[in-house]
Amino acid sequence: ADKPNTNPIASLQSKVAGLSVVNNGTPGAAPDIRIRGTVSIGQVHPLYVVDGIFNDNIDYINPNDIESIEILKDPSSLAIFGVKGATGVIAITTKRAKAGQTIVNFNTTYGIKNLVNKIKFVDGNGFKTLFAEENANNGITDPYDYTGLTANTDWIDAVTRTAHINTNNLSIAGGTDKNKFNFGLGYTRDEGLVKHEQLERLMISFNDEFKVSKDIKLGVNFHATRQKNPYDVTGSGTDVLNAARKVVPLVSAGTRPFLIKNPYGSDSLTTDLYSALNVGLQTSGVVNPLIQLENEWDKTNNVEYRSVGSVYADINFLKYFNFRSTFYADMSSVNKRQYTPLYDAYNPVNDLPYLYSQTTKVQEDDDTYRKYQQDYILTFKKRFGDHSLTVTGGFTTYYFGNFNRTGKSSQGKDSTALPIPNDSRFWYITNGFQDPSTTSSSSSQSEYTTVSTLARVLYNYKERYYINGSYRRDGSSQISPANRFQNFWAVGAAWDISKEEFMGSQHRGEGLKLKGSIGVRGNQSAYNSNDGTPLSYPFYPTLNTGSNAVFGTNVYTAADEKYFPDPNLKWETVHAQEVGIELNAFQNRLHFEANYFNKTTEDLMTYIDNSALGLKDRLTNAGSLKNWGEEFSASWNQNISKDFTIDIGGNI
Repeated sequence: ADKPNTNPIASLQSKVAGLSVVNNGTPGAAPDIRIRGTVSIGQVHPLYVVDGIFNDNIDYINPNDIESIEILKDPSSLAIFGVKGATGVIAITTKRAKAGQTIVNFNTTYGIKNLVNKIKFVDGNGFKTLFAEENANNGITDPYDYTGLTANTDWIDAVTRTAHINTNNLSIAGGTDKNKFNFGLGYTRDEGLVKHEQLERLMISFNDEFKVSKDIKLGVNFHATRQKNPYDVTGSGTDVLNAARKVVPLVSAGTRPFLIKNPYGSDSLTTDLYSALNVGLQTSGVVNPLIQLENEWDKTNNVEYRSVGSVYADINFLKYFNFRSTFYADMSSVNKRQYTPLYDAYNPVNDLPYLYSQTTKVQEDDDTYRKYQQDYILTFKKRFGDHSLTVTGGFTTYYFGNFNRTGKSSQGKDSTALPIPNDSRFWYITNGFQDPSTTSSSSSQSEYTTVSTLARVLYNYKERYYINGSYRRDGSSQISPANRFQNFWAVGAAWDISKEEFMGSQHRGEGLKLKGSIGVRGNQSAYNSNDGTPLSYPFYPTLNTGSNAVFGTNVYTAADEKYFPDPNLKWETVHAQEVGIELNAFQNRLHFEANYFNKTTEDLMTYIDNSALGLKDRLTNAGSLKNWGEEFSASWNQNISKDFTIDIGGNI
């Protein structure tokens, strides 16, 4: 709460042992999150579970709606997630109203962000010295002509800024014994460290639980967002910074006025232009990033709508049994329209302006995501004297679908054709100005389903000795029929030593616990090693384009698979073990935890590039990864008064 961020996990950086968070400077971009190391050459980000909903991101969640976050990393807690549990789980519970209370809350925050630990570059004179040494090593003795290159620019400073973030949230919660509801409304404006990057997000949330009778509850959860995504040159989030670190410091980052011909007409005008590069010194792959950034940042309209909701029924029967049925849906659509205008730059060597961007272009992308999940969970819970037993069994299905469409058109600048106007009314594929021969479209899609059965047993004796066991069997449409179903399991135990008689009564309110677990879980990922993109259908390869087959004198278009999948292909499996100790002392002011873990990922799903051998690529299970380590965390809570608490924490 005291570290507002568009992604709440970004605020956990350096706060949780075993959780690695590397934040991204682009607003709205998810940080790189890993739990207990890298478990795969494919997917490494954790699974998010928000009020029971499986997801690969939490962009739709208003951080103000979060009640608690739990990081699940040990085998015992992860096995129940089966083929999705290998990379760890971040479980999030959202706020619920309490009976007999009506609470209206409004909060607002404002903050600033600066780039720290910036890459250090040599200045202009330092570059000249290094370049002269390189030329001397290559046998070039003539001094380089730096005509027009007189600046001394720090290019990281040139493309970045001090950014601002503002969040505003309103929530209303109320409840009776029969009905509890919670409504939230939030607005976030988050600037990026790179100039002109800005995210705007509007969030609405609602949950309601109605008690039909003593044993029957019905509920609904709903989250909706409208998000205007920031301008990003390529969508990578770091392209501007990558370009900035390549430009020599001798190029000016400022502008100069030039009298130029209006690229959209026949008149002339005076405008401020940015410097291009000296092509004799830097050529392909290096650009002045400010030219594109300053001329195109306001030419993109990128808006995302997302709705995530669930409905459930919860029934208690026969005194010890509970049945819960839930249906979840997550639907989103992203529309991005990007226009490339005509604009000029000047050559620093001869000091002459020229048309830098010579073609007007429009590209429109429509991406649709559909995710559905249904759970049916039966639980038996009973105490037998000093014994406590909880048995859970369930059936669940999950569907994921992604459907993408892209269209492009352009019009060059010449004496006969009119460019596509620099007006948002015309930023569509068919705009009346496009060259019909340049119009193109493409589409892609990916779908998969999983079906799972699960079981878990929790037992404790006198709340001192704990044993648990978990089992899950997952089937996936993406995998080889020979291994379509895989089994995952875990067992764990704990001993609460503080409740033993020999510890004495003075320690009963504190805690000392030993724990351990062992298990096997899965990783549902497959990546193309050539470009790092996920493979939507690992066992069902896509086709190469432009493939032909010859029969006699006839040439036919042929279907040619991109790679050969192993007929026994299966998901990666992680074999993990953990032992640990937890300590609460000084009337629970001190909490200390230490863990040792060891995990090995086997049957890595590996893409083998055989192009150098003239053979077909392959996708197979090969190789393994191992992670092990110790975790230590400690926190001290000093309750000075009823309304004031100091927390001091740390972890290694």
